[in-house]
Amino acid sequence: WKQPEEDFNTKSQLVVMPGELAVFVNQGKVVQTFTEGTYELTTKNYPFITSLISHLISGGVSAFHCVIYFFRKADSKEISWGTNMPIQVRDKVYGIRTSVRARGTYKVRVVNPETFLDKLVGNNVNYQEQGDLKDYFANEMMSKIKTEITSFLNSYQDEFIGIESHLGEISEALMPQISTMFEGYGLQGVNFTVSAMDVDTSKY
Repeated sequence: WKQPEEDFNTKSQLVVMPGELAVFVNQGKVVQTFTEGTYELTTKNYPFITSLISHLISGGVSAFHCVIYFFRKADSKEISWGTNMPIQVRDKVYGIRTSVRARGTYKVRVVNPETFLDKLVGNNVNYQEQGDLKDYFANEMMSKIKTEITSFLNSYQDEFIGIESHLGEISEALMPQISTMFEGYGLQGVNFTVSAMDVDTSKY
């Protein structure tokens, strides 16, 4: 959440609620990160403010300009995913070419707000809500998911009917790749699961 006001003075107080982080940005660069607590924004307490001071208003109170973003440290709401196109594979038991669709859920949390701002806000990624971020990551995530699931299915020696008994195994194989993808954006992937795999049984 971006603080609407961007002009402050050295008598301002910053209140960061439990479970939040506040990040000060000036001219596109992170200048300070605050954890939960109440802070009096003075040059004595925070020397970085000295470089931001633009002019004196009155009574020795200095004004400065800064953009503040607040981050929630808790996990996001559960986000659903699903393969946009079926994965084409061959059932080795029956010798039948068929298709499989997969779906599941995951969560994310912000672990490095500076990187998050640099990669997304700094690159003018247009997002306001969680759904916008889901769309942003969809293509990269789906590529990794399809690659891993296709590899698993191609090496699978049993019939595909009943493949759902291996969902936990597939989820574990995918989690490191999904986590690595999110790390590059200052996020952490949490509870990534493949909850269902739907096999096209019309050809059996």
